[in-house]
Amino acid sequence: MKNICAPFDLAGLGGRLKAVRELHRYSQASAGAALGVTRLTQSKYERGDTFPTLAYLNAAAAMGFDVMYILTGTGAGERTDEKKPGT
Repeated sequence: MKNICAPFDLAGLGGRLKAVRELHRYSQASAGAALGVTRLTQSKYERGDTFPTLAYLNAAAAMGFDVMYILTGTGAGERTDEKKPGT
């Protein structure tokens, strides 16, 4: 059986989280508020000082953030809450 799970790439998680947040046009403060954390915690996640909780990642997925990309670096890293052209 083929393993379809991509390994987590924790070294780049913060940068990808920041890129996806900016793609969605959120400030650190507004993203943090929407995801249930403070601006300081959001900043710590993006710097790689600490890692997001499962509750945070679940909320991010519900907002359309590409959580697979954030965790693994695999995926489009694009907004998932909008229809793609031609669909």
